[in-house]
Amino acid sequence: MYDVRGRRIATLARGPVPDAVGETSLAWNRRTDRGERAPGGVYFVSVVARSAHVEFVKRVVVLP
Repeated sequence: MYDVRGRRIATLARGPVPDAVGETSLAWNRRTDRGERAPGGVYFVSVVARSAHVEFVKRVVVLP
């Protein structure tokens, strides 16, 4: 997860995701990597799946 300034604020997953065949979902508890609650705002999720040659960024709006 990145804020609008491009700073990484949270890592949802790193490395192989177990059972990541087909569609996979991850939940974010709105906590930053430092354990703080992230405020409402616009964030970006960067997804890279090297084995499937997929890379994209998704915009997420978090309500306060």
